[in-house]
Amino acid sequence: CLGPNIMAAARRQMMRLTGRQDDLFWIGEIGWSSPKAEALGTAMADCEEFSSLETFQTFYNGYLQWNLQVPGGLPGPDHAFFFTLRDALNFGQQEHFGLLVSCESLGCKIAKPSFRAEICALPKPPSGMTWQGWAFVALGIFLAMVLGFTCLYVRSPKVKRLVDSSTKRKKARRLAEVEMEGSSSSE
Repeated sequence: CLGPNIMAAARRQMMRLTGRQDDLFWIGEIGWSSPKAEALGTAMADCEEFSSLETFQTFYNGYLQWNLQVPGGLPGPDHAFFFTLRDALNFGQQEHFGLLVSCESLGCKIAKPSFRAEICALPKPPSGMTWQGWAFVALGIFLAMVLGFTCLYVRSPKVKRLVDSSTKRKKARRLAEVEMEGSSSSE
């Protein structure tokens, strides 16, 4: 399979870039699609076995047994994440990489035919609001009051007169400084 060879090439590129062998190397998504992903646009789309459930199971079993080593004696990835738990619609195209068909699925796609999933009851949320909910409500009310009082304060006539008189005094002071600079430079 190409995966380990591609990972070895990636490790070699990392080593060329950093000059070290011990940089963290994560495989963010690795998986197989069954049935065939709509986005599969290679000649493999015509091969039914490529996207069969048996091939999916073979790939997943290999993933579970993989010791993260890559060819060439290079350090393998530090972490590898299976893509993905559930089949999904990705940019308008259906993908079937998940171990489950949907969020409502009770069993894995590759479970034995004799497997019967049980429905598990979810715990009921507590009735009424928790203390965290009340804390957020109180914080929201407090912030709304602060914002409201700030707006009223800034718009009040007293504050406007104070700001206007302060601005006029600053302008007068600056004008006086400029006049003094002008008169001292003309002497």
